[in-house]
Amino acid sequence: MRPFGDKKHIILYIACLAMISIPIIFRGWFSDGNGEGHAIIVRPEEPAELVSYRVPGDFMPDVNERDAAAAKSATDSINSFAFDMYKELSRETTKSVFFSPQNVSAAFVTLYEGSGEATRKEIGKIFRYRDSSLEDMNTLATMLSSTPERIATVEAATSVWPNTSMDIKETWAVAMRLYTGTDVTKLDYGNDPEASGIINRWAEAKTRGRIKNLVEKLDADTAMVLTSAVYFKSRWDYEFPKENTKRETFYCAEGTEASADIMHRRGNIGYCETEMFQAVRIPYKKNAYSMIAMLPRNRSDLGAQLLAREVYDQVLTSFAIEDVELYLPRFRAETKYELSKNLSAMGLERAFSDHAEFPGITDNPIRISKVIHKAFIEVDEKQTEATAITAVIAVPTASVIAPSPLQPKIFRADHPFIYFIVENRTNAILFMGRYSRPE
Repeated sequence: MRPFGDKKHIILYIACLAMISIPIIFRGWFSDGNGEGHAIIVRPEEPAELVSYRVPGDFMPDVNERDAAAAKSATDSINSFAFDMYKELSRETTKSVFFSPQNVSAAFVTLYEGSGEATRKEIGKIFRYRDSSLEDMNTLATMLSSTPERIATVEAATSVWPNTSMDIKETWAVAMRLYTGTDVTKLDYGNDPEASGIINRWAEAKTRGRIKNLVEKLDADTAMVLTSAVYFKSRWDYEFPKENTKRETFYCAEGTEASADIMHRRGNIGYCETEMFQAVRIPYKKNAYSMIAMLPRNRSDLGAQLLAREVYDQVLTSFAIEDVELYLPRFRAETKYELSKNLSAMGLERAFSDHAEFPGITDNPIRISKVIHKAFIEVDEKQTEATAITAVIAVPTASVIAPSPLQPKIFRADHPFIYFIVENRTNAILFMGRYSRPE
């Protein structure tokens, strides 16, 4: 076997707006391989009854019962992965965090479909995939992209960029085109100095100029680059009056103070609280999407008790429409992560090793070398623009505190809080972050 450093690599880039971009690099040497990948089955469309699958007040298209079930399956996978990855990204830092679990999950499901048995098992465990996950993720992505532009702009795109020396299995390429609309474009990484630029221009275009220089110069050992991008932009259902925005003190977790532009408005929104935190659900246009913000009562608390899927699910079922005085920072954040170590710590090891198996994609032995994730979000008075483990934390037995009908609730996010951008029909987490301090 050739030494580890000689293996060619695949890079997977995911770009999202609230934006995120991820490259995954696979390495391998080109030789004959053996073994069989997971069979890709193309299922013909079958008629299904349409069902109403909407939240009150929205103007989103209905979906059939089969698609609703598929979207729910994808949502379960994405949301579970979201909390696992958030724990990894926030484990040893007090800095702000921002990423797109939906975008990362949508990228890795394409690799899941082309992986061998042992690699497939590892990927499936980390991302909670099942045999139908490619279809499920595509169904959810189709629902997101069907959002009328008068409500929100939600776009997703995937592209595969193999080295000219690499042969891609036609069955995998066809399945990717069918389920994700993936384009396959070969590039000569060893001899064409413009190869990296072609990918970077693609990423910049798909993220409306928010993600630039996604990849650095790639060498001849690059076997394939897989890029996936998602873009989200929507206005608030009720905007924050600009004249209400004031420069105020923000209390950072490490005990320091900083100045932040704090937006303010009063209105009826989803609200719940416990003895440890408050939560609000702030709707975007026509209530199709929401920002959910969870604010610890303790200013120095980074929200460790909120890091469980069980807490998030309880909050979703506990919201009641309340009169709320809402104070929220106006902010902009850009993040870049190399997720290989995080994913390895979560149990994804084989895909990064010489023992990686992707026979459904190519007969050339390849492995993942890097997973680079870039993200951008901007929140202001009018809108939000964005692109982009097993520990059990008990839900407080104190349960939800009954609201008072006599006075408005005060939600003042003047210290670190956790936030999510979700699609309201499914509660799928498109983006997840922690705002820790003004940048």
